[in-house]
Amino acid sequence: MRAFLHEQAEQNLAARGIDEPVTWEPPAQWVRDVNWPGIAPEQVDTTALRAALDCNDTIAPVTEATGMTAEHLRLCFEIDDTVTGPPDQLLGRIRAPDPATRAAVLAPRRLRELYVTDRKPTVETAAMAKCAATTVRDLLALDNIPLRTAAPPESFRAWFRREHVEKRRPMRELAHEAGISTGSLSGKARRCRIAIHSPGGYNGLGHLDLPPQLSLAMQAVTDGREALNRLRTIVQLAGYDSIPAAAESFYGGRHTALAARIRAIDHRAGFRIIDRDTRPLAPTPRGRDFLREAQQILRIADAAEPGWPDPP
Repeated sequence: MRAFLHEQAEQNLAARGIDEPVTWEPPAQWVRDVNWPGIAPEQVDTTALRAALDCNDTIAPVTEATGMTAEHLRLCFEIDDTVTGPPDQLLGRIRAPDPATRAAVLAPRRLRELYVTDRKPTVETAAMAKCAATTVRDLLALDNIPLRTAAPPESFRAWFRREHVEKRRPMRELAHEAGISTGSLSGKARRCRIAIHSPGGYNGLGHLDLPPQLSLAMQAVTDGREALNRLRTIVQLAGYDSIPAAAESFYGGRHTALAARIRAIDHRAGFRIIDRDTRPLAPTPRGRDFLREAQQILRIADAAEPGWPDPP
């Protein structure tokens, strides 16, 4: 905003043939009976500010030591180049991006790319530019970029019910697909009176085109986050002499963690998938059917998402 006003002032002066400095400001004593909102940049005790920045990694102690709010700190860093900036851990919390970064994000071509091509929600773009989402929407309107319209209630209801309620896909994934924020998606679901799953209660395979009926054990094992990683872990075990040997091969040597993960997968399935008393490790009778189903799912996942990393 400061850069925009400066540019407008230059253009206005030039248009009227006025040869005056753009940065002129009335002296402070010209204005009386006004309670200024905080400390002006020239009143900042730079010694105290530098000391507070060097000693703290959160905002509160810095603002308390200097008598400044986070907003005043941002202005101070942007206006006064002689003030030492905050350490890296504070940059994202008390310092907005420099005007060039903000201008690059909000430039018409970049804004169109983010909104139309990348289909980023306006709230994500606003976060990149450190501005309000309404500002992004206003700029899109100024650049004649039509805002995405919501699907008709019945179409949205059918889509959301199928993808979230039946396939149990996560809200964040669906919001990105729809090009809106998760908050907007939640609001639309509530208006349609559709229940939303808890963050952990979704199908980790909902984005894949799978056979219509998974076994109950597979549904339990693939519920929630890390679904594919759980399957990738369990299908690799057979053939190793022991859990420690398997851990050395594909689990970073963390055999205790691998054993705990296997127990957790067995608990979800309701039975032992791998017989850990045999040498080498081998699937149990019920485990063989489970592993065949898991390998089929992983083949589909690999075709849909090539390059999926091995589990940590």
